[in-house]
Amino acid sequence: MSALADETQALLDDLIASLPTAPPEMRPIVEAQIRNAQDSLRMLKSVEPQMAQNKQFRPQLTPQVQAFFTSAAGPDIPTWVADTLMRSDVSEHILRCPQGARVYEDELNAGCAIPRGIGSIPMRQGISLAFYHSGRLRSQAFYERGLLRWSISYHANGGRENRGLYCDRVEREHLAHGLHTTQCSTGAVTAQSYWHLGIHHGWTKLWEEDGFPIGATLYEQGREIDWVMSDGSRRPS
Repeated sequence: MSALADETQALLDDLIASLPTAPPEMRPIVEAQIRNAQDSLRMLKSVEPQMAQNKQFRPQLTPQVQAFFTSAAGPDIPTWVADTLMRSDVSEHILRCPQGARVYEDELNAGCAIPRGIGSIPMRQGISLAFYHSGRLRSQAFYERGLLRWSISYHANGGRENRGLYCDRVEREHLAHGLHTTQCSTGAVTAQSYWHLGIHHGWTKLWEEDGFPIGATLYEQGREIDWVMSDGSRRPS
């Protein structure tokens, strides 16, 4: 199967594993997610032969096009938590809560936050981890007094999915900033986009999971101003 099919199967398995312990009010939502994942998996399997056949009609890429579609390294995210961390291995030592913060955790989450008093939601301060029912890491994020600074998410079958920096000004704002990268579970980059204070600004480039370019769009403060096709040609505006 393709990497996307493998990722969908792993997500489906995790959803099925979560169903027995889902609260009654959440069961319909989880069941709908399971059906959607099953439909997506069937669709992916049905189109894989055609996708493989279409590869023979790909255009020949010039060195200039190959250079343009070479993915960027991205920012250095200062994480200390290993991508392979399992829920059972989480400890206070790994979380490294800053002064004034304490550990908050449940079956699928663990992180640091500053208490705000009875009846108030604690303010996230430091690392925040989420896990799949399999125990694999689902995401890790870092907060400064409730403001998101960076985030990494993971596929259900392992490997990074999305990563990037944020420049929140108020809690739960989540303004993407700089280069954000999406990868398939094999590690191949499938999308990169530049942001400025939560708005698309710069190139957004897309690739197939084997690295062949799909196309690119140039944004200026959220407005599309240029397009490049996989063969390097410009799309008319």
